Order: sequence, then C-alpha cells, then structure tokens
Amino acid sequence: GVLTFGVCLAILGMLEADRKPWLAGLGAATATLAKYSCAPLLLVNLLACAWFPSRKQPVKAHILKNIIVYISVVVVMIFLLSPITWSDPLQAFTQIWKVRQEFVQKQVDTLQALMPSQVLDSLPLRIAVLVGHLYLSPLQFEEVGNYLTQVAEMSDIYIANPLHNVFRNPLGAGLLLLFTVFGLVAGVRFAVTTQDNKQKRILSLLLLATALQCSA
Repeated sequence: GVLTFGVCLAILGMLEADRKPWLAGLGAATATLAKYSCAPLLLVNLLACAWFPSRKQPVKAHILKNIIVYISVVVVMIFLLSPITWSDPLQAFTQIWKVRQEFVQKQVDTLQALMPSQVLDSLPLRIAVLVGHLYLSPLQFEEVGNYLTQVAEMSDIYIANPLHNVFRNPLGAGLLLLFTVFGLVAGVRFAVTTQDNKQKRILSLLLLATALQCSA
C-alpha cells in the first residue's frame, strides 16, 4: 500500500515538478523509502524539476531554486523517516547500503545454489520473466513456498474473487501485452513527433522512468 501510494505520488510530483518541486521530492522520497529499487525515480524527478515545458527559456535562478527545494525535501524526508540515521547520517547510510548489498548477494548465492532458474543475470531474461509474471503466470503469493501455510487462508480468499483472475489466460494475456506494446510504441512516437512541449516533457519523463524501473 505504501509503495503504491509513493509511486503514484512520485508520478504526480513528476508531472507538477516545474511548479511544485516539493511535491516531486515528497513522492520520490516516499517511493524510495518504501522500496529501494524505486531510487531511479529520484533522478527522474530531479530532471523534471529542471525541465520546463514552456517555449520560453526558463530563468536559471528558477531552475536552481527548484533543484534546491527538491533536494531539501528528499533529504529531510529520508532523514526523518530513517531514525537509525539520526545520530550519524553519513555512516548510517553507508552501512545501510553495505548491508543491503551483502543481503542481496547472499540471496542471489542462495538461489543460485538451490534454484538456479530463479537467478536472472541478464536484462533480456529479466524482461522475459517480468512479462511472464505480469501477463501469463498464475497469481503468486510466495517465492519458494517458505511461508505458504501462513498465507494460504488469505490467498484462497483473494483467488475466490473472480475479478482478481480477469485476463489471466493466454487470450487475455495476449490482448494486454498487445495494448502495452502499442502504448509504449505510440508513446515514443508521439514524444518524438509532437510539437507540444508539455506533452513531450510528460511522455519523455514517464518513458524514462519506465525504462529505469525495468532495468533496476
């Protein structure tokens, strides 16, 4: 719930960043704190704060002000919502990053030993698995079944709702995938050809955020 809220807030802030850099910072920080893999949104929203859709050349002071406000909000949000960093922020963030990298590497090593097929070591493979999970695979509530019994009751209730399985079949998956590809291609084409700077800015930022998140 927090992750979904944070990503939606980050997108809203992205669209309004030229006028409300504080909102862009608030959304990007919330999404990142909910899940570190959303960190690319910090860079996209920073770019959004410096990109003005008007044809007129923006005042450099305005751009600088937006960037300062954005960075300030991000730093304050991350600091306030990370109590472990209060005593020594620099050392704490360094340790957080180090521990996270070690944890991720241990996860990869464990999966490599027990379930090699779960290790996605190339971008094409990641994209293929992402497409499979989004459109084809049955709903999944656990990764390796280590807590299957704990979630069995709630997962049964969730699956019992027919709306949660709409289009979870080859025909539905094909249609959704077709619409997705069409939307991405049309978005890229429109972003390149449109003369509307506002639309170009919005589409370019959304496409950039999508690309960065897919590769994260």
